Amino acid sequence: MASGLASQEKQEVKNLIDPFTWEKNKRIITQEVHGIPGLGNFSYRKQLESDSQPELHCHLGMCEIHCVVKGHWSTSIVSGEEIRRYPLSGGEGLIIYPGEAHNSGPVQHVPNEFYGLQIHIDGDGEILGLDQAYSDLLRRQYTQSRHRHVKVPFTCISLLQQAFDLFSSGEPLRRSIGLQYLTCFLFQFALMKPVDELESARVDSRIDFALRYIEANYTRPLNLEQLAQEAGYSASYFEAKFLKEMGTTLKQYVNKYKVEKAKELLAATDEPVTDLAYRLGWSSSNYFCTVFKKYTGIPPLQYRKLCKAKREDKH
Repeated sequence: MASGLASQEKQEVKNLIDPFTWEKNKRIITQEVHGIPGLGNFSYRKQLESDSQPELHCHLGMCEIHCVVKGHWSTSIVSGEEIRRYPLSGGEGLIIYPGEAHNSGPVQHVPNEFYGLQIHIDGDGEILGLDQAYSDLLRRQYTQSRHRHVKVPFTCISLLQQAFDLFSSGEPLRRSIGLQYLTCFLFQFALMKPVDELESARVDSRIDFALRYIEANYTRPLNLEQLAQEAGYSASYFEAKFLKEMGTTLKQYVNKYKVEKAKELLAATDEPVTDLAYRLGWSSSNYFCTVFKKYTGIPPLQYRKLCKAKREDKH
């Protein structure tokens, strides 16, 4: 399947719990903060620029639900020997089951706005303030769910938005009201109309070939006509097909991929920026610095200094 995750398939998969975060476009309310039994992290993200690809990870004992409000989001999930990419658009949701290795990528779609939440489904105690019977019913819905990728009606997205806003207040009464909205959303999620998983997770084989070609040749100059020819499409059709499949233009994808490789080299070596730029196939070091800053918000040398400072802090 999509190539960005394939190289990570044999890596150790970490059980990841994001910490409490309260930024303008990234807010994560942890269980330690909200105190609701059975509810893990409840988060909101508004992504305006590409983030770096997160490491392959899982959540033990918890279902994770993604709900996209606007834009496009992509999640890749390892299932046995298979890697499946689930591209989500606004008004769609996805369940990631306990212990499933996953990440976003290979290069995240932008811009987007989405909510995420985690539900503890291991064990047999009461959750979300529900009595035992309804707690068991909710667990069964998520352990026996037949569909992981669904269409989320606007009314249900509204429930999720209101729930998060009420949780954000920090006031116990408002959080209690928000929990009612959230519970209503969760019980409805399992009843939502499924998206055809085979169709949504399938990546066109020739686009997949182009992705692998980029991985093998990213240090060389790459252009639309060349990649279209390699994939066996006309340039115009390939351009439209790539955008539809990947949610980003070919140029943006290639630039972001090369920036990620540059970040690895900047963190691990003292190679001069000019040499590094040419080694990665950039036409000039100035252009490389411009693109790098566009995707990371800082120049290459500053990124290297930050990486060095983090290493020194650990020691």
